[in-house]
Amino acid sequence: MTTGSLGQGTSAAAGIATGLKMKGSNRYVYMIVGDGELNEGQCWEAFQYVANYKLNNCIVVIDDNKRQLDGFTKDVMNPFSIP
Repeated sequence: MTTGSLGQGTSAAAGIATGLKMKGSNRYVYMIVGDGELNEGQCWEAFQYVANYKLNNCIVVIDDNKRQLDGFTKDVMNPFSIP
């Protein structure tokens, strides 16, 4: 699903991964997020949820292009090292 740049996709992916685990499915959920999107607190809350519930069926791919809607990520909110 396409969810925009507010970090809502991370929570949706965590929810889908939870449902698959509860069903006993061996399927994976893949989420693609931008480095600018990771400024949103909702992303980090979702990542904490994924880690806490050990949702190893949830794969995160980060597009670290150093840009976001308002400019370069270093100018908007200088991020830490993502790798």
